[in-house]
Amino acid sequence: MEIAEAQASQRKLLKYKEKEALLRKKEATKASKEIIKAAEDMAKAEARLIWTEETSLELLRFVKLVKEDHKEKVHLPGFTPFGKLFLAYSNAKGEFPLLAKLENETLLRRYQALMTKWQQVKDYTNTSGNGGFFKGILKFGLTKLLDKILNIHEDNAAAAALGIKNIDDDINQ
Repeated sequence: MEIAEAQASQRKLLKYKEKEALLRKKEATKASKEIIKAAEDMAKAEARLIWTEETSLELLRFVKLVKEDHKEKVHLPGFTPFGKLFLAYSNAKGEFPLLAKLENETLLRRYQALMTKWQQVKDYTNTSGNGGFFKGILKFGLTKLLDKILNIHEDNAAAAALGIKNIDDDINQ
């Protein structure tokens, strides 16, 4: 009789352990589905975003902030490239409400797209001669963003297409 009771209690214990394992598995599955759904919703929100000039201006202000922080850290040991710092940067993202829901990877891609447009304007200006700059910024839609782009790169003469101003200036600056 005692053996039968022990076997019955052992079966009950095994049954409870199986139920507990099943519940844990269901909870883990539910949690992972919620994480996947949240990631998909974020991707949909990013895909639906229409980059207005206001959003682009806010992005350029954010990039300037990150670049200033990067400039301070350039001379420290363990230098981090700008792209890597940008992807990990979250210090002041709350100050930019239009960018708050976007991932830094999306912001970096948009910034790179703006810089590609800026390069197209510079190339257009180089090939079209006198008066080509104004036509270039109109053609590539950078009229309102131009000042901010130049402001971000004001300390980089090559990016601002200023070149060397004096014969004694350092080329590598």
